[in-house]
Amino acid sequence: MTSIRNVAECPSRRYRYMTFRYAAAPPTKDSNIGTLMITAIVLIKAEPQRIAECATKLAGIDGVSQVYSVSGEWDLVAMVEVAEHEAIARIVTQEVTVVPGIKSTHTLTAFRAYSKKDLEQAWDIGIE
Repeated sequence: MTSIRNVAECPSRRYRYMTFRYAAAPPTKDSNIGTLMITAIVLIKAEPQRIAECATKLAGIDGVSQVYSVSGEWDLVAMVEVAEHEAIARIVTQEVTVVPGIKSTHTLTAFRAYSKKDLEQAWDIGIE
C-alpha cells in the first residue's frame, strides 16, 4: 500500500492546505473580512513594575489580537494577526517596541495552526 505524500495527489487535502503552498499564512480566518490572516507570536520582556501598563497599551495596537501575561523567561505574549507580512514588521518595530517599559522582543511567525477543532473535522471527513 502506497502512502500519498504530495498534497496535490489527494483532492480531499488539496483545498485545505493549498494556502501553505502558495503563501506563508496559517489557516486563521478573520471573521469580519473572510481572508486568511498571518499570525505572529511576539514574546516580550518588560520592566516588572510596568507589565500591566505594557499589556494594556499592546492590546490597543491595531493588529494585536490578544496579549497574555505569562510566567517564565518572558513577561508577555502578544498575538498579532494581519493580512500581510509587512504589517508584522511595522507593528513589531514601530509600535510594539516603542511602548514604554518594554525591554526586548522576540517574534515568531506561525506557518500552520493546529487546533482540536481542526483535528475533529479531519476525523469527520476521513483525513488520515
